[in-house]
Amino acid sequence: MNSTARILLQLGLSAFIFAAGTAGAVEIINKPLMPVGITIFDTARGPVFATPEGMTIYKHLPKGKAAKQVEVIGECIFQCASEWPPLKVAAGAKPVGDFTIIDGEGGIKQWAYKGVALQTFKYDRVPGDTLGDDTYDFNGPRVPVGEAAWIESGPPYEEPPPAPAPAAALPPGVTVQLGIGGNRYFADASGFTLYAYEGKDRCIGTCLVDWKSFPAGALSRAMGDWTVLTYDDGTRLWSYKGKPIYTYIKDAHTGEAALDAKDTRWKALVEYEAPLPTEVAIGQTESGPVYIEKATGKTLYYQGFNHRPYIYLGFDKSIFSNCYNECAKNYPPLLAPANAKPMGEWWLFTRVDGKKQWAYRGLPMYTYAEDVPGRRFAAANGRIWTDAIANAPNTLKIR
Repeated sequence: MNSTARILLQLGLSAFIFAAGTAGAVEIINKPLMPVGITIFDTARGPVFATPEGMTIYKHLPKGKAAKQVEVIGECIFQCASEWPPLKVAAGAKPVGDFTIIDGEGGIKQWAYKGVALQTFKYDRVPGDTLGDDTYDFNGPRVPVGEAAWIESGPPYEEPPPAPAPAAALPPGVTVQLGIGGNRYFADASGFTLYAYEGKDRCIGTCLVDWKSFPAGALSRAMGDWTVLTYDDGTRLWSYKGKPIYTYIKDAHTGEAALDAKDTRWKALVEYEAPLPTEVAIGQTESGPVYIEKATGKTLYYQGFNHRPYIYLGFDKSIFSNCYNECAKNYPPLLAPANAKPMGEWWLFTRVDGKKQWAYRGLPMYTYAEDVPGRRFAAANGRIWTDAIANAPNTLKIR
């Protein structure tokens, strides 16, 4: 798309195509109410709020969350008010929708969106520039106000029902641990996964070199699927659904099933198996297990710093994804079928063009065009993409 193309949208429209026959244009299926003088412009990153001249509008987090001012050789870089002019309110303008009018510095009237003051960026030169988005590397946190606005104008995402509660009635010494991919495993008191022996009788002799039995006390009694097996030599072992239970001596991490235990006689005891979309699998990189796109083997990423908590980018739990056009060529979104349903840790949200995209715990997922299976080049290129680490199901690990 021509970077200088500009579209002024009229209030009350529910859908709009930026320009008939324009290559790469994004169709907006939902859009918020906007004041006169604020438009939508289709940039290389996708549609954003803009001034009538097509200059990108940014939001700045409330005071107290912003990073400290950075001084470079005594000169204020990407932080001074002169570099971030407030978005002034024209005479006679009225608040509309989520756009309100606030008192900016010096008493000027300034636009705010959902309570957050709006600004432009001095160094954006031509309509469609989003150069202010690159100031993350200095001190952030300012981002173009764009896609989130349209998503929030309708249901922002489809969230699956929560996983069932962990089993409450457990034998002494048995726990439930979260593992890779959100699975929950039955484990011993130290957190190491329990395994059922699917072979004949039980593990004895040289079998016990790698496997340790899970003994039951003299007073232990059956509890649901958990029963006690007693052998002629007096050994008492806990069993699950009639199979004797063991731990694997070579397990290196708690809450995970051994990756090298290939013997079909052994089965890890999964208390809850978290579902995965058919487009997603778990792979290995130099950083450990990550979610991957099954078809290509490429690592999945979300937008965010790998050294700064997500709240500093103003995302928190809300959906934010602003990768279209040129951005989407480098970072293809992990699209979902039109009839897909949210499952487990995997949510669905509708992009502004109406397509569905997978999100892990609310964080939209992307691949990187230059990646190869087993690598994570996007996470190592010093920008704002972080790999989706599969062994941190409670919260994505921010390194």
